[in-house]
Amino acid sequence: SSLNLSASNQAGIVQLSQCVACILSCFLVEKIGRKPSWLISCFGATTFLLLYPLNGRYQWSNWIPIVSLFMFQFSYGFGLGTIPWFIIPEYFDFSVRSKATAFCVAFNWLMSFGVIFIWPIMNSELGQYDSFYVFMGVCFFGFIFGLFGLKEPISHEMRSELLATLPIDN
Repeated sequence: SSLNLSASNQAGIVQLSQCVACILSCFLVEKIGRKPSWLISCFGATTFLLLYPLNGRYQWSNWIPIVSLFMFQFSYGFGLGTIPWFIIPEYFDFSVRSKATAFCVAFNWLMSFGVIFIWPIMNSELGQYDSFYVFMGVCFFGFIFGLFGLKEPISHEMRSELLATLPIDN
């Protein structure tokens, strides 16, 4: 990013943003709901995956790369990185919940391997900056999925009412 920081420090700052976002999402997802959190996350990830390669191509500023990577990781950690881990069991009946969760976890790791495997190929074939547009497109389709396919298990008000009626064991 042409900043006067070592690459390790820059990477640490960027990764810290995802950690902070994951912690914040623990509290905010219950307040604002899964769908809005997902949409905010996808919108942010899409926006910053667009900003990074545009800056690389047009050299607007030397601070935009670290800010866009920081904000991408923050956006990702806020919803895309957290919500799938707890929403999958909510979508399936108890009788198949463990199998569905196991399948989704295995699929997630398979796709992570695929991304790591194809990244160098994409960079050599598409170029460093155009590779980001592919992932931006995935995040954009995640936004579309969130608009039409993501459902709250129950409304926030109903969840609060149910939690208020539960007996608390000491």
